[in-house]
Amino acid sequence: FLMCLNCNVKSILKLGPKLLAGFFCATATICLGFVVSYLLFGRALCFPAAEFGAVCASWVGGIQNFLAVKQSMNVPDSVMSNIILMININYSFWIMILVAMSSLAPRFNKWTKADVAQIHEISRRLEEDETEESGRIDSLSVLMVIGIGLMVVAISRFAAVKMPTIAFINASVWEYVLVSIAGLALGVTRLGGLRGANLVSDVMLTLVMTLLATELNLLQIADAWLYIAAGAVVLIVHAVLYILLAKVFRLDLHTCGTASIANVGGHSSAPIIAATYHRSYVSISVIMSTVGCVT
Repeated sequence: FLMCLNCNVKSILKLGPKLLAGFFCATATICLGFVVSYLLFGRALCFPAAEFGAVCASWVGGIQNFLAVKQSMNVPDSVMSNIILMININYSFWIMILVAMSSLAPRFNKWTKADVAQIHEISRRLEEDETEESGRIDSLSVLMVIGIGLMVVAISRFAAVKMPTIAFINASVWEYVLVSIAGLALGVTRLGGLRGANLVSDVMLTLVMTLLATELNLLQIADAWLYIAAGAVVLIVHAVLYILLAKVFRLDLHTCGTASIANVGGHSSAPIIAATYHRSYVSISVIMSTVGCVT
């Protein structure tokens, strides 16, 4: 809820249709990559549809999406070691590839006929309209954030059990949907600038990940190489299809790289990688990560 609360829809729309199309092209190709990978490795891995769904969620906006889908789809903890290796190893290599490809930008942009000046103008407007969090974060602010968050979650949980079960959409899934909608709706109000929301959400996310790590069994990674290979196939399919779509939409290489890492890495790494390309892509990467969180 707190992460969605920080997602200002008005800021997202300022990216414009071209950059949003570029982001969703990255999202679509990643999802298609998981379909291809599942068809290739599903039988060998005993058809882990829920596990692949959780990893796909992680690569469409970040680890908070992974936790949401893992919980709602009841992914067993016994396979968590393999899944985390699949995510982290492929993610690390993907970052290195995106940074290394930066030198190819002039030739790539010439091939796609991309207008880089337009991207820099959009970034300039985003920086001008950006409002920084003002004031000191005190204990009262933190308590307000926690209180509002718990209240919204409690209401959403109560409403979720009243909702109908449709296929895999059970009460747990409804809960995450309702919480996300509440966060987005309140994000455009004054609550969207609530001090301490970012701090509390990051601390909670770190705490959950730490607790999850304590349940891992490193002795149960005999099939980890299959998961790692499956993740590599996802990124290969994503790269090939995305390059073709970049030609169609006339996207520059750095926009493609920023959109890709905003999906795969989320808000924690997207600005860092974007900064290695050009300063103008930092603001774009932050908003793209926000879109991924919502997705």
